[in-house]
Amino acid sequence: QVKEHEGLWVIRNRFMPGYDVQTHKHTGPVYAFTTSGAWRYKAYPDEPGSSGPSPSAGVKFDRRLASSRLTVGYKYQTRQSQAVRSRYRRSMYTGEFTMPLGGAANRLNVELEYRTQQYQRLIKVAGQQVPRLDRRVAADVNYDYAIGPRTFIRWTYAFERRRSNDPDKAFFAPIAAMTVHYQLR
Repeated sequence: QVKEHEGLWVIRNRFMPGYDVQTHKHTGPVYAFTTSGAWRYKAYPDEPGSSGPSPSAGVKFDRRLASSRLTVGYKYQTRQSQAVRSRYRRSMYTGEFTMPLGGAANRLNVELEYRTQQYQRLIKVAGQQVPRLDRRVAADVNYDYAIGPRTFIRWTYAFERRRSNDPDKAFFAPIAAMTVHYQLR
């Protein structure tokens, strides 16, 4: 659909996996909506009974305006392994925001992920048999500061936290780093 007098173009594309769109310009805001799905079979020869289909479906909304970008998404996945202990349902919510900060070549990127995963197997909690339920939160903040035309410093802080009704499965893993990147091309 095209309404040239309103500057509206609605286009549906289907790209092959891994396709990269070449650099191009937009004269106004861009809204992108992506759907995805997969039917995979996970095979683990070293763990008999853990193999099985793992279908998933997801959506992603991408909003670009000037030099900033906001992406939000949702993905649902099941693991239908032969062994009950490896079966689960997972829902994942994601968000990412990128913007220039402190100059056109410097960028701030913030990513968040929230994931629930309920296993079919039962564990004992407070004397009752209940399905194991994990909740994960992951955050990643990067700041890229250009120190040359093809060189930048990246400061990173990230963490992942898993809470579970199985106390042995809970963890918190933070990381802070500074790295120097050189782009060959």
